[in-house]
Amino acid sequence: MTTAIDTNVFVALWDADLATTAAARTALEAAYRHGNLIVAAPVFAELIAAPGRTEKFVNTFFEDTGIAIDWELGERVWRAQATPSEVTRNGAGNIATWARAAFLPTS
Repeated sequence: MTTAIDTNVFVALWDADLATTAAARTALEAAYRHGNLIVAAPVFAELIAAPGRTEKFVNTFFEDTGIAIDWELGERVWRAQATPSEVTRNGAGNIATWARAAFLPTS
């Protein structure tokens, strides 16, 4: 199985808050145990557009972790319905984790 990963997962992974980073890392490792990891082209674009992140950093991270970039998106990806799976608490309040959008099995 291949799992597509949303931008928010990487934002959480690279967050300064250790609990957020640990949760994202655990989720990515669990997804990796089930198969390949992939990001859609818009995720790549969002990640390199963030202040302080370069294309080289994102490319190197994906190469080092074996995460592929899907440069072509099909209809199935755009029609996926996101549903909240878990609510976590942080300093800003409750944040819903949109699991189906964040980790979308592609095959």
